[in-house]
Amino acid sequence: CGHPFDPNDTGCAAACIDVCCCMEGTIDIGNVGDEDLLITGITMTKNEAGAFSLLWNKPVPYAIAPGAIEQVSVRFTPLTFGAFNGELTIESNDPLKPTQVVGIAGSATKRN
Repeated sequence: CGHPFDPNDTGCAAACIDVCCCMEGTIDIGNVGDEDLLITGITMTKNEAGAFSLLWNKPVPYAIAPGAIEQVSVRFTPLTFGAFNGELTIESNDPLKPTQVVGIAGSATKRN
């Protein structure tokens, strides 16, 4: 389960993960309104043991057109065994919920 960490490998994927391996996941931000959704900030507001990295390189404000979806990637790279939790905070011009907090989690196990 998991793949050995190779610092020269830029792609990371695994069904489960060993320590010093990495795995990426995506979070969809969709616009169900009839005007552009302006993302004004995306930050990692909780990050146990620094196990998560936000892979977002777009300038803010960033506009998402009505009906469109933007994917935000997060990388999980634990340095110790155990379960880890994090939170991603998305700030926008959404009139009903301008701040959205998304929980993220990962677990690092020993290879059998």
